[in-house]
Amino acid sequence: MLLLSCSAGSSVNPSSSVNPSSSVNPSSSVNPDSTSGIDTESKEAAQAVIDKLYEIDSKVKSGINVTNYSTVVADAAVQVDKLERQQSTVLKSVFADIKSAYEHYGYAKDVWNCSVTNEASNNGFIFGICYRTYKDVLIKEYGVVEDVFPAQNGIFVSSAVSKIWEKARTSLQSAEKALD
Repeated sequence: MLLLSCSAGSSVNPSSSVNPSSSVNPSSSVNPDSTSGIDTESKEAAQAVIDKLYEIDSKVKSGINVTNYSTVVADAAVQVDKLERQQSTVLKSVFADIKSAYEHYGYAKDVWNCSVTNEASNNGFIFGICYRTYKDVLIKEYGVVEDVFPAQNGIFVSSAVSKIWEKARTSLQSAEKALD
């Protein structure tokens, strides 16, 4: 099991890895892509956001600290929001997966930041307010296992964010597949 240090300068390098349709919008002035029914402009815009989210994935695989992670997630938010404003009807299913991936990365940021800023972590173990805040979702939605660390229930930060990142990767793969 990978353990993270919970200081603001800490880095993560998760060991887990996950392996990587609709009709044309008649109001679009761009030529439609013949294989997927998504116009070329929309497809390129969606792919750019997917690529930006894959950048997050690459950075967490190679190691990143919580401060830099928060920054790359915030940078991706700009592109996700822009795509949401310009999305066409044909992109709704693709966008749902993109938004899901972004939300998973954002949730991982929240969990990790809480463990650092609230000093509710000890050697990479979430307890206290962060544990009470995130425990139910981490266990039920992400399948994170609860542990006991010096006679106290909690969750390892590395385990939590790795499971969340797995879900983000799955959503990205689904979005990319829908664009093919």
